[in-house]
Amino acid sequence: GELPVNGVAYDGTAVGFSSLKIHDEQTYAFVADVFREVAQLSPGPYLHLGGDEALGTAPEGFATFIARTAQLVADTGKTPIAWHEAGAIGERLPAGTVGQYWGLRTPTDGMDEQARAFVAAGGRVILSPADAIYLDMKPDADAPLGLTWAGVVPLEEAYDWEPAELIAGIAADGIL
Repeated sequence: GELPVNGVAYDGTAVGFSSLKIHDEQTYAFVADVFREVAQLSPGPYLHLGGDEALGTAPEGFATFIARTAQLVADTGKTPIAWHEAGAIGERLPAGTVGQYWGLRTPTDGMDEQARAFVAAGGRVILSPADAIYLDMKPDADAPLGLTWAGVVPLEEAYDWEPAELIAGIAADGIL
């Protein structure tokens, strides 16, 4: 994928193919301005900066971007929240950063390690496993609406999962 030509909006739904200019200071000036504005408009203590599906960004560039943008959130007085992938940068996260786990009820691909990194850095974790609580998943195979990328999610399974048992090494007090 490529970035759109100047003046031509991207109207697709694909994810993970693009990247911001992570080594350009103008990128951070823009992001800081957006975060300041959102922080002023939001009464709560948190600001979610995203950080998932950055497949078009090399790991070191991703680490740089997440570390800098998480600090920009902290500079607004808000507690940063980032998707669990940001846990890969470990100690570079501002103290207290919250991770949001979106993986499956049985963690794969080191996602559990990424989630534990937030707790190790003094933060907590929001648990939102896609195969338990994503509302856009089909509740049964015959449902006319819904997605299935995380599997079919029957209501009983969505109701019965236990957050404190999801990721080994994260106790109940590490869950937000």
